Amino acid sequence: MKLDSINKAVDPTDISEVEQQLNIFKQVYATSATGSADFIQATQQDNELTYSNVPFRLFLLIAYNLDHEITVHDTAKLIVAGARHEDLSTVLPLDPETKVAIRFQEARVKSGLTEKEIAAKSVELDEYKLIKAEYARIPLSISTWAELFKIIGTKITIDLF
Repeated sequence: MKLDSINKAVDPTDISEVEQQLNIFKQVYATSATGSADFIQATQQDNELTYSNVPFRLFLLIAYNLDHEITVHDTAKLIVAGARHEDLSTVLPLDPETKVAIRFQEARVKSGLTEKEIAAKSVELDEYKLIKAEYARIPLSISTWAELFKIIGTKITIDLF
């Protein structure tokens, strides 16, 4: 398959265009040999479309914590929300712990602080546990999350349901 349709500009705020483009990438992956020029080009453009709108770590966090395998439609919804600068924690159905982890990860990155710097200021967490918490791999109490958000200087309101 030639990638002429991939080379056109896609409006990342248009769910139909994004979903159509993601389906084209999926078709290329299914019909092209791994390592072929088409496969590599599709991968590069897929990564550009996705990760220029949804940070890689947040995409993984969301994908790993869904109650189903992430779909093309799910990915399109995330890309559109990211392009529109919407709260990614509200796009797909996620448990409350994952929502808080997403909001914290976004706020930490904006603050410019590393996990190591935050852990050094935390009474309750070392760097290893903080990283696990950022991926919603260990549960934290509300008071621990509050401490972490205070360290990075962010006040938040989170809709848990």
